[in-house]
Amino acid sequence: MGNLVKFVLLPDQRHDLIGAPLLLADVEFEALIVDKACDSNELRAQFQARGATVVIPPKSNRVEVIEYDSEMYEWRRLALA
Repeated sequence: MGNLVKFVLLPDQRHDLIGAPLLLADVEFEALIVDKACDSNELRAQFQARGATVVIPPKSNRVEVIEYDSEMYEWRRLALA
């Protein structure tokens, strides 16, 4: 497992997606690789504007089809090893 670097406490019954921009505000990275629970146009736009490669598989109910790098998506497991 990875080591905890930072955390943000969110109000009860809030989705983790709400805390992502705050949690990653001062962190430099080249790619954001997260699961489809974090699939949102706003999150994609925020991190693409920072120059990051955003790898998020689309939710099954997404109207607009968005491509993602499925091979790179598998890298997320490396952080948990």
